[in-house]
Amino acid sequence: MNQARGFGVLLAFMLTGATPLSCAADLEGKDKICTLIGCGPTGSWRMPLDVPFEQIQASTLSVCKNAECTEIALAELEEPEASGSGKGVSAAMEGLMIILWNDESSLVLEVQWQNPPSLADGDVYDLTLTDASGMAIATISETVDYLESYPNGPECDVTPCRRAIAR
Repeated sequence: MNQARGFGVLLAFMLTGATPLSCAADLEGKDKICTLIGCGPTGSWRMPLDVPFEQIQASTLSVCKNAECTEIALAELEEPEASGSGKGVSAAMEGLMIILWNDESSLVLEVQWQNPPSLADGDVYDLTLTDASGMAIATISETVDYLESYPNGPECDVTPCRRAIAR
């Protein structure tokens, strides 16, 4: 790259406020320049709900992976104000995030799980939202396979990102 063009690229980054994220990595004795792109959630499920916020807040969410379950009370969940906005809470189970979205016509409960333990193709995820009376408001059951990716390139990522894909 000639000097004038290199300066132009640097100036463009400075003017736009963009910051190129990279780091030098020494992999097997070779210097590499690697980006720092992280992984998104391994799994993400959305439950459109046709019940008032107060009923959702008084509910319990059961999240299961291969019949190993955790129960999460949604009492701390806050109502999103505007359409298109969401409010989230972290759950007791590591890497689990629950977000309630205001989606113009209804509320949508989204469950995201970042790196659940011991992933294997054929894992079964079951999610059940149960109201205070014990009635199931919404359920999801999916058998998944995992798609692997290396957002920084296989020479830079030590482990792949994995994304659950329903069968």
